[in-house]
Amino acid sequence: MDLLPQLVGEPEAVVMTLLKENPADVPGLLALFERLPFSWRLLPIRAWLQAIRRHVSALRDQLQQLTDCDVLIWNSISAVLGKAGEQYPYLDVVRELVCWDVHGWLKKGETKDLGVASTAQGRVLLRQCLLQVHQELLHAKVDDNNWPQGPALSTWVEQQIQAHPVSAQLIVDTPHGTGYRKPVQNAPIAAAMVSAYGLTAPPRVVYEIASLRTFDKCWFDKAYRLALTLLLGHMLVHSPDCWEG
Repeated sequence: MDLLPQLVGEPEAVVMTLLKENPADVPGLLALFERLPFSWRLLPIRAWLQAIRRHVSALRDQLQQLTDCDVLIWNSISAVLGKAGEQYPYLDVVRELVCWDVHGWLKKGETKDLGVASTAQGRVLLRQCLLQVHQELLHAKVDDNNWPQGPALSTWVEQQIQAHPVSAQLIVDTPHGTGYRKPVQNAPIAAAMVSAYGLTAPPRVVYEIASLRTFDKCWFDKAYRLALTLLLGHMLVHSPDCWEG
């Protein structure tokens, strides 16, 4: 466990460490990572898939004599990611994408969120859900005038939207005079962009994402999951090879 701090800068190594864990011990491992300057929300999807592929390849070499080799492999991966998803529900979306990568298609019964996000109509529905979540935040914080700010994040988001225009669909319009809400509302979107696109956010932006999340952690994670699902669904349909290499 003394090696964990050294793994923080190696995303694939972090995922491999998780995959090799006994499902029953996953909560303990996640608790250890909580003590480090690390966030599963910012882990690049490419790192998840590359590590999974290496893990699957190694297991296939070991279990190739078994007729149900692939079933056993997927069940072991699903058990670990499912246990992690109990603590971080947004990891269920990652598990669904991993299922797609392992099997080569969106397996029925295993890909609820991405199954919805893989259709244009489904993405419209998910965007409506994201808007509803934003409304829930405004209702919960209606009497709160001390919304935290994130100048570095705001600038960074504007720059990244130019490079990734699809993400602009996730940004909520703020009425005149309410721009002070934007950093909080954009923080989970920024986190989803970092993960989905594999972006390297400046340290100050990473700090502001973590700080802004504390304003309402439950809301942040709901919005993050929806944003990540929307981005992954769009990429799955329009650029499924983007996570290769």
